[in-house]
Amino acid sequence: MMIVSFGEKSLYISGDSELRELLSSFMKNFQPNQIEPSNPATLVLELKDLLCKRPLRAGWNLCTSDTGTGWKEAIYVKNSTPLFSLEYDAAASIVRVFISGKNMQYFRLGAMYGMLLALYKDCIGLHGVTIKCSGQTIILSAPSGTGKSTLARLLEEYGNARVINGDFALLHISGNDLIFEPTPFCGTSGICLNERMIIDHIVFLSQSKENRIFSLAGRQAITSFMSNVFIPTWDEKLRQNVLQNSLHALSAVKTHSFSFAPEAEAARVFYQQLIQQNISTIQKEETSMDISEIKFPTSKAEMEEIRKLTRQELPEDMLDDITGGNDDLKGKRSSVPWTCPGCGATVMIRQVQDAAKHMTKCPGNPYK
Repeated sequence: MMIVSFGEKSLYISGDSELRELLSSFMKNFQPNQIEPSNPATLVLELKDLLCKRPLRAGWNLCTSDTGTGWKEAIYVKNSTPLFSLEYDAAASIVRVFISGKNMQYFRLGAMYGMLLALYKDCIGLHGVTIKCSGQTIILSAPSGTGKSTLARLLEEYGNARVINGDFALLHISGNDLIFEPTPFCGTSGICLNERMIIDHIVFLSQSKENRIFSLAGRQAITSFMSNVFIPTWDEKLRQNVLQNSLHALSAVKTHSFSFAPEAEAARVFYQQLIQQNISTIQKEETSMDISEIKFPTSKAEMEEIRKLTRQELPEDMLDDITGGNDDLKGKRSSVPWTCPGCGATVMIRQVQDAAKHMTKCPGNPYK
């Protein structure tokens, strides 16, 4: 058994010796930091033929659930082929990652999601590019193909920004701070620096013909954030924990929306308005609320209403559309019908953020 450390978060690693060596090879650019885990969680890496008696659909599938022991197994499927599965006990203190074959790409993803389950109590996995610019740490978050890497590259050229991780952020809530914990998981970008830092801003991106930046708060911030985090949709307890962690994370960081055209002018607007300008002068969306105004859920029914915004069952690549996206498993998206819980209207959406946009204008929005 060995210990791997992601910043100040650590896990015990056991299982197949070759897979453990493979994980160690991912960590080669990280200083060995053998911090004894504060919670004794263990990640077990194994090779296994993935079989399930239930019919499998694209994305995550709950394969087995033992109500007696609390053990559950979820399988991820792509193009009708099971790629990896996660098996864990009731407390997620032991997470077994089963890989079908020694495919490097799938092993990285399986290990990453296994790590997130093992650290679920106080960590969140956010899909985004983390940069350092003029002393501020910023996450550029959006679905795959929006232009996160393009904007990061433009900011490198215009504002001397530095990319810390090109695809994934392990976020740890510590006191009043939201901490970026370094990991070797970075999609296809190949950029993952071993630097731990406090997050100053999270900026949610969308493409547009104009470059406009707004401060976000309230439900807009929550729906944008949870559209890009890993949500274990098959497990009620874990899903609820992600929601609570997300609310705490958003209370510790400034959030913004930036619609942009992928050209040099976008970097100038971003740098001058977000980095150089006093943040309080940035215009807010008309429907924004302060985090302090949020009515925190006090019952299971209220929790369920909030989750309706973040639990849409889209039929295509669930990693892209639900769990925050990953360029390694990018799939074609198709529109699907979604019924608004506020006004009852049925609209066509491609991703959770489309539902969130509708909710901001909905006269029957229960979250305003």
